[in-house]
Amino acid sequence: MSLIASGRALRPRVEQIWAELERRTVGDLSQADRARLIELLSSISRNVGDVGPNPYGP
Repeated sequence: MSLIASGRALRPRVEQIWAELERRTVGDLSQADRARLIELLSSISRNVGDVGPNPYGP
């Protein structure tokens, strides 16, 4: 799968928006804090996934 021309044209703007979002949300966190945040959010995601029904069956 690949982007079409209109999608490729949007890429620079999307990358700019993503960089700004990252700066605003975690810009002042140390690398260690960022790594810990990823661990914690991953754990939460797994826990939430364990609560709901399994979309793939029993």
